[in-house]
Amino acid sequence: MTHQPTTSRVSALRVHAAPLFRALTASLAALCLASPVAALCNFDIDDSGGTPNASVDGLLLVRHMAGLRGDRLTDGAIQASSKRRVATDIQTFIGTQIFDIDGNGTQDPLTDGLIITRYLQGITGPALVKGALGKNATRTDPTDVLNYLKSIDGCGNTPSLVLSQAFPIEVFGEVGTEKSVTLSLTAAQASSAQRLWLQTHNIRYATKASIKINGGAWLALNNTTAQMVGTNLTYGGIGGSLATLKMSIPVAAGLLTEGQNTITFKFNETNNVSMGYRVIGLNLLNSAGARLIPASGFTHSDPASWTGPSTTTADINAGKALWATAQLKAHFDPPGNTAPNIIAKCADCHTATGFDLKYFGYSNNAIIERSKFHGLSQTQGEQIASYIRSLPVKAVGRPWNPPYQPGPGTSSKPNDEWAAGAGIDNVLDDDWDTIQHIFPNGIKRDALMVGDTTKFKRFDTHDVPIAFQLPDWNHWLPEVHPYDAFGKTWAENTPNFKQYENLKTLLTGKTEAQIQEWFRTSNNGEGRGKPFARGLWAMLQWGQESPDDGGGMGVEQALFRLPPEAFDQRPGNQRTRTVPNGSGETGRVRQTEGARKIYSLVQWRMTKQFDIHEGFGLTSMGPYVNTGGMGPFRADLAGPRMWVGANRSVFDASPFLSALDYEFTGSSSGDNAFNFDYLSNAWYQLQLILNPGHRSAYDHSAVDWGYAHGFLSGFNRLTDMKQSARNLIWSLKGMDEGDNDRGPNRSDGWSFRRGGMDSALGFVDDIPQPATGYTSRAWVVSPTAEAKQVHTLLRQVWLEKVASWLPIQMSQYTQGEALEGGNPYPGGPFLGNPKSGDEDGGIFNRPDFVLTASPSPETRSRSFAYGTDTMMLEYKQRGTYPAAMQNGYATWAQAVWPGIVGNAAPQNDWLKYRVGTVGTAPSSAPLVSAGTTANSVNVSWSSVAGAQSYNVKRADSPSGPFLTIAYFRTGNSYSETVPMAGTGRTYYYRITTNTAAGESLDSASASIQR
Repeated sequence: MTHQPTTSRVSALRVHAAPLFRALTASLAALCLASPVAALCNFDIDDSGGTPNASVDGLLLVRHMAGLRGDRLTDGAIQASSKRRVATDIQTFIGTQIFDIDGNGTQDPLTDGLIITRYLQGITGPALVKGALGKNATRTDPTDVLNYLKSIDGCGNTPSLVLSQAFPIEVFGEVGTEKSVTLSLTAAQASSAQRLWLQTHNIRYATKASIKINGGAWLALNNTTAQMVGTNLTYGGIGGSLATLKMSIPVAAGLLTEGQNTITFKFNETNNVSMGYRVIGLNLLNSAGARLIPASGFTHSDPASWTGPSTTTADINAGKALWATAQLKAHFDPPGNTAPNIIAKCADCHTATGFDLKYFGYSNNAIIERSKFHGLSQTQGEQIASYIRSLPVKAVGRPWNPPYQPGPGTSSKPNDEWAAGAGIDNVLDDDWDTIQHIFPNGIKRDALMVGDTTKFKRFDTHDVPIAFQLPDWNHWLPEVHPYDAFGKTWAENTPNFKQYENLKTLLTGKTEAQIQEWFRTSNNGEGRGKPFARGLWAMLQWGQESPDDGGGMGVEQALFRLPPEAFDQRPGNQRTRTVPNGSGETGRVRQTEGARKIYSLVQWRMTKQFDIHEGFGLTSMGPYVNTGGMGPFRADLAGPRMWVGANRSVFDASPFLSALDYEFTGSSSGDNAFNFDYLSNAWYQLQLILNPGHRSAYDHSAVDWGYAHGFLSGFNRLTDMKQSARNLIWSLKGMDEGDNDRGPNRSDGWSFRRGGMDSALGFVDDIPQPATGYTSRAWVVSPTAEAKQVHTLLRQVWLEKVASWLPIQMSQYTQGEALEGGNPYPGGPFLGNPKSGDEDGGIFNRPDFVLTASPSPETRSRSFAYGTDTMMLEYKQRGTYPAAMQNGYATWAQAVWPGIVGNAAPQNDWLKYRVGTVGTAPSSAPLVSAGTTANSVNVSWSSVAGAQSYNVKRADSPSGPFLTIAYFRTGNSYSETVPMAGTGRTYYYRITTNTAAGESLDSASASIQR
């Protein structure tokens, strides 16, 4: 029997639901033609070729169900391709079918009609039926409704859809656990499928996972059976560094069939850390690599809609108590789980309240199975899951989306969504794609600089995506808690633990305004000797203090205060290092279990840093920090979103700075050189994202730029994977960070190490690196035109920046300053050097020492002057730069590193790196005038026929040296704020011309006193 709405029902609909009906029909009529799903003949109401859509066929169905007939049925709902155009024909076609979708015995436009309309739009899953089920509906499950719609389509030519389960597919539980997913395929799809594409999370070792298609054999997933996608194999694939992988496996001919197909995943083996893995994406590929199943064919669970297994107060409170106090076992060990008990509780390894699990979208199933993995019961796991779901925290992240992963739009998210990151889909497959995000409008100077000045724009590391997958939340969490690694008594008496507990006490219960006030007014001047001070010192130094009972001791030295439990005491497994630390003991951990305990301690510290910063909303507090006693840190330069202060605790989480020996990572993801570099790179990159210093950094904080560039280059040494664009981010951010108006050659201002780029942007593949013998692979041997353009622009703005100061400002030394090896500076024309240390001190700008007298490759490798000498030769030989830049670079080097005349040190010859001059300069001297302020100078000049652009040079002596302060200007004037303004100096200006043949000679000079 065909069910139609009765007259009384239609009347009631018009009276009581008229506004909703009008809104529904209006929205349907206004719909643009959506991408059609595959042909559904019985829903092709207007007979337009088997491609129904909501704006035509859905509208006709809804109107018909509402009792509209004649012109009222068809008005505005017929398209040019409609073959069934007459209202009576449409009425007859619809009247021969049953459209009772929810199975309650009636056909209702606001329920059945709405569901059909959603289906025609490609909507599946819970959204298909939400708010659209009629009274007494018998068909309510989204999958059942979808299957019914497919059964009445009339053609069988339907889109392939996941029928049995929404993503993610969680293969969690005991060893041997299996989970299946069912696909419904057309004959064409089944026959053309060549490979099964997968995106997986946490398949971290080769014996972990297997897959079976229909009745085929089990196939173990490893780097031999699965083909990695993009750079995944470069990172090691299965068993490598990355938690989330894309891969594909071949599908044997005939294995897939028309209709339903079952794909089954198995958890084969645990490493006593893992309880399984997730499949977060799946598709079929044809021979051309095209996906056969549309994205609309899959559903994904929304963590924001999840509720706990129980909502009763009793179960939630029980879960809260279990979270804080339940006795746990080390791992799952059936039968009877005889694994040893552990000291740590759930709250010890996670955030104190457990909000991280809800925030990062861990499912109830994941929480329950993890509880069982640690020896709790199903009921206890459900109670913990109920507690987690009850927490007043947004559920915005996912376990596979790395915290703080950069990507477009991240900086505009609310503060409490920032930590969720931009998502795994914003991890680029090609490093060079980052360039398009840095220069969205082409490789132009204004993308980097503030107008036509030498002031760098603030470079936002949050919004620019990179081809580098950061660690997921699983790999922030410690694998073994410090309680169980070193003993609870030892751990609780270290500064890290005491500071964490103290900070929780200080912050708990405070409003945002109260926390801001605390940051503004707390006294942080009590010094490093009192790391538990009530003021900011505890907050800002927490995490940077070592894990021992002393203040200010580095992690490496602190290893000698750790208890014996930190290390495997078997012969051959002690701490080893080639260079003694001076105390008779050796300094780095070269033993797997010891490294795991040390790295877990660092991971614990980072998890608790996250707990404090994100749990109390501190990431917006940088501008409120009271800077008294914090040296150069300035709240007025702090970013709007940052981890507070200017310390480098994130940076120090790397295996290298955690005093682990090379190749010993402390992570179950693998002890090898590449993973050692990957993890170090990851924490360095996170420091750059979370807090690069915000133009308030000093010395090696908050970032040690030399280490960062070194480990980034290590990536290029260990593989053929280029990281040019990520190098570029570091260089740009380094220049941005140092551009804080404090001048050059200062530990808290412009640093050539921080703002340099030669170590990071070696332009060719075969440039030898001093002291290491390695070669730089950051740039290909024959760079593309775009790559060369990027590199040239970066060098241009760098040269313009360093030439904005006078040479005397960049080469000032203290008389008698001690150099490496105790050699005193022999005197000379330089006065007052505010920098310190080997890298940023004497040898940093001493080419007279490092180019002529240094016996140490280490000294040379740390010398910016030595690196400049090496690179400039390469640049000249290869014609890397336009003539004006090569000449400007050589002139600048000669000005700042002339060598010491009269002290038995030969004068340096940098001018040998110049290239010949050609063409014509402006024939008359440039016009120079005062600007709108006392310190501003305007320079203008006459045009030269055939000139492509002009360069502006400046000196503070009529004989020079004339440094190029502006390259490739196409106008006839330039303005600058003079350096060392107000000193009564006279400044001299010259102009040169650029043509295709090169740079011209200098024009005559013009001068002005400022």
